[in-house]
Amino acid sequence: MVARDAGAVAGRPAPWSAGLRRVVREGRRAATALLTLVLVLTTTGWVTAEHRPGAGASPRPIGAEAWERDTSVPGGLPPLDAPPAAVGDFFAGLPLPRQRALAERYPGVVGNLPGVPLELRTVANELAIRATRRQAERTASDGSASATERRQAAELAERCAALLADGRRYLAFDPRGRGLVAEVLGDPESAEHLTVLVPGNDTDLASYVADARAGRRGLAADARALHAEQRRLAPAAGVAVVAWAGYLTPDGLGADAATGTLARAGAARLEREVAGLLAARQGAAGGAERPVHLTAICHSYGAVVCGLAAGRLDGVDDIVAVAAPGMRADTVAGLGTDARVWAMRSADDWIRLVPHLRLGDLGHGADPMADAFGARRLSSAGAEGHDGYAAPGGVALTNLALVAVGQGARTTAPGFPATAQGNPATAQGSPATAQGNPATAQGSPATAQGSPAAAPGSDAEDRATRARTALAHPPRAERATAGAGARARDHARSTENFTTPAHAWRAPSLTVVDR
Repeated sequence: MVARDAGAVAGRPAPWSAGLRRVVREGRRAATALLTLVLVLTTTGWVTAEHRPGAGASPRPIGAEAWERDTSVPGGLPPLDAPPAAVGDFFAGLPLPRQRALAERYPGVVGNLPGVPLELRTVANELAIRATRRQAERTASDGSASATERRQAAELAERCAALLADGRRYLAFDPRGRGLVAEVLGDPESAEHLTVLVPGNDTDLASYVADARAGRRGLAADARALHAEQRRLAPAAGVAVVAWAGYLTPDGLGADAATGTLARAGAARLEREVAGLLAARQGAAGGAERPVHLTAICHSYGAVVCGLAAGRLDGVDDIVAVAAPGMRADTVAGLGTDARVWAMRSADDWIRLVPHLRLGDLGHGADPMADAFGARRLSSAGAEGHDGYAAPGGVALTNLALVAVGQGARTTAPGFPATAQGNPATAQGSPATAQGNPATAQGSPATAQGSPAAAPGSDAEDRATRARTALAHPPRAERATAGAGARARDHARSTENFTTPAHAWRAPSLTVVDR
């Protein structure tokens, strides 16, 4: 006769059985998630996806080689990887005509180099767009070109014409490959509230223009809707939005979307762009500190980019993960940032079905909407699907704009009806704090019955505890933007022998992605 555990003999479960069942249950869940992910990858291009060494690495700007050889300024021009603050110092030491001359000679560099004064970047990118359009028009009418080349050139010329319409301004433009672009609304150098929109899959130069022209929801439309809502909510404050399609995004839902290669490259570019924005603000103020409330709103795969960059986004006060497949961290603390972290996802967004796991570089980790992650959750009411979060008139758009203008205390959490002020009631009925934390001193928001809405499948008695976990991380400490104190200018270079160069921009060979 085989002896059994005393607890089991007495009709009670063995002491170890509950733990074993939990291990088995979690193992099955992980296996199911892994199988789902493998099926997605094998049916959306895992086998055929291009994975080259250095894929996603930052492309050198057009004209980089000539820029590096230029000796017209004693000491040379700043390296392309120079800190944005040093780039800003260099340009601050040049008279305006000589700054303009560099923009005319090297628009591909000046227009895309973080730290360059923002107005000069917009001038350089306008020059680059016009030059690209002229070359595309010549190719489109060139009888020696193939029919495909002429069609692609005509499409590129049309895109450039659309970019130049209505006085639009850009902080990045690169027509090579799928293309990069970053449009600016408002004045980032003087705005009190500055927002950077970081998009996800399938965002590139072609889609940016096509979505805007067709009136579809996309990065361009989202930026305009957000900017308008910010101005409505904070009419007395200066607001600016940067629609930043400045990194190579995954094309479709293949391996690139499920791994972190492109996100790591994008994070490095985002870090430099944010540092460049802050350096340009300080340069515009003559080296004086110019505080700003800075928000990064990161959609879909863009949330992976922001998650990887979060710990190095100095100066960012709020990070919003919208429809995130993960942020490559298990918790808010794991992001390594003292910024406030928010999360939003619509109930009918397909992204909710993506397995939240990490196996090496496969998968993006914990769900930012989960209680244990610790983000401050925002209502997505009014949003539909994966791309409708900035639809005008929705609570989702208003919540995003409230965070972006420093009024996070007025946002609505999931499960809470919006009041006239948009505040969810706390357990004591008091409004959220001025720092945007909807938690009270005890950190427990409540509905009219005193209990927040729970995630599907959760235990009711744990709701208040989970809500405190999700909402109670401390607000960001006050700090000056763009570093401590005015930057020294002891490395400013003499420009006595600088001669205005001839215009030397050459648009790149045309490589257009069909849309």
